[in-house]
Amino acid sequence: MYRTTIDEATAGNLELANLQDRAIVYVDGKQSGIIERRLNQTTLLISIPAGGRLDILVENLGRINFAKQLVSEKKGIEGVKLAGKAILGWQNFALPLEKPLAGTSQVSDGPAFYRAKLNLNAIGDTFLVMYGWTKGVVWVNGHNLGRYWKIGAQQALFVPGCWLKKGGNLVEVFELEYAGSATISGGTMPIWERE
Repeated sequence: MYRTTIDEATAGNLELANLQDRAIVYVDGKQSGIIERRLNQTTLLISIPAGGRLDILVENLGRINFAKQLVSEKKGIEGVKLAGKAILGWQNFALPLEKPLAGTSQVSDGPAFYRAKLNLNAIGDTFLVMYGWTKGVVWVNGHNLGRYWKIGAQQALFVPGCWLKKGGNLVEVFELEYAGSATISGGTMPIWERE
C-alpha cells in the first residue's frame, strides 16, 4: 500500500509509471478505480480535495515468463504523477499474507478479511465455489488454497481432504475489493468458466 496526502485540490489523470501489476486507487478511503497491466492501462482520471489522502494498493500479479520483459520487469510503482505533476513523499506499508491477520468484525467496502466456521460430519476432497467474490485469497485451517478472480476461468478452489477435520473448520478469505453478500459453497467438481 502506497499512501500520501495531496496538499491542493486536484483533478486530472493519475499516471503510474511502468506498473507491472494491478493497482486499486483510493481517495480518502473510497475506491476511485483500478489500473491493470493486463489491460495496458497506465492512467486513471481522479479528483482529490485539498488535504485528501491518496492510497494505491498494488497487488503483485507475478512475473511475465516470456518476451523482452523477462529480463527487465520491475514490481511495484516507479513513479506517480497527478495532472502532470510528480507526487513525492509516499509512505509504504507491506500487507504480509503468510498468515491471516487477527481482528474484530466490521463491514468493509474495500480490502477485508472474512472468516467463517464450517462444521463437517465427514471429510474428503472438495471444492470451494467462489461465485459472487471479486478477487482475493482463501485459507482453510491455515492452509493457503490459492487465489481466485471473478474473471475466471477457475471459479472453485480445490480443498484436499487431509486439510479438513470433523467438526469445526476455519475458512478465511482476503477479498481485495468488495464481497457484498457473497457466499462460499461446497462442490464436488472444478468449475472452469469466465464471468
